[in-house]
Amino acid sequence: MGYWIFSTVIPIAIIAGLLTIKRPSTIRQVSKALNATVLPLATYILLVYFLEIDRYINSGWALYTLIFFSIPYLVLVIILYVIAIWKNGI
Repeated sequence: MGYWIFSTVIPIAIIAGLLTIKRPSTIRQVSKALNATVLPLATYILLVYFLEIDRYINSGWALYTLIFFSIPYLVLVIILYVIAIWKNGI
């Protein structure tokens, strides 16, 4: 159960929370909002790593899942950013 909480529920809550705070309406704003979620997600991955190293939590493969799924997330953020720049002609 802890695996699902650490690897899916908390990262989705971080992304959803920041998107509801920013409330983006255009693709450029969505790209900026998703860029803003990269730092909290990276901080969360480091937190899970250190808590797992110190044996405060036992989440199994949650850390590796977070790292593995952060790569496609970063690719999508970069693609959205490029599309936003291309649409605005900047």
